[in-house]
Amino acid sequence: MTVSRTALTAEIDDDALSPDIPAAYIKLVAPTTRPWYEADDSLKSVNAGLCLGAADRMIQIMGEGLIGKNPMITWDREYCKVAVPNILEALCRSGNSQVITNILHQALVVTNNHSRDATFFAYVKAAPVPMTFLAETIVKRIPVEQRKLWYGEARRRSFDPTSPWNRFIDRPSREALRFAHFLYTVKPLESDPECLRIIGNPVDPKRE
Repeated sequence: MTVSRTALTAEIDDDALSPDIPAAYIKLVAPTTRPWYEADDSLKSVNAGLCLGAADRMIQIMGEGLIGKNPMITWDREYCKVAVPNILEALCRSGNSQVITNILHQALVVTNNHSRDATFFAYVKAAPVPMTFLAETIVKRIPVEQRKLWYGEARRRSFDPTSPWNRFIDRPSREALRFAHFLYTVKPLESDPECLRIIGNPVDPKRE
């Protein structure tokens, strides 16, 4: 990651702002206090600070890195195997922005996306609730074999209040609730029997 002094003290130099810069702050900032059904904005102040108050510009830079003229999601390089998932994670912590979901949607449907799993996970974390548009996209645009894998992973990550193994959990994680909501939303749209078996009987989390 490289940041020029000019970019931080005088004017924004887009060429000097690497799209994975915000990701370096993920472990330094406190988790969001917003409920699971609202956007995670824990990196919003970081994005604003890096771009002289223009948080939206940092989101654009991350998007340009992922799906721009030289899309990193299509590069089969060791650097990108780390950088791209980090950028995706930073995006889904950057607040409530249609730009973010547009970036994630475009990245998800790129067939040669080498980080497609990470893109799906980030999309679930960032998608507006209810996740109807995301669910429709998955069913209509993603091959059934890939859907089976994603549903299985989503179920593994989701919170099921009916499971005896979860009876001791009084505060489920934000991620677990969002994956449960995704499965609940996608189930009525899914028609493949095996996919439905994998999805199971998810419970939609409460919104308080």
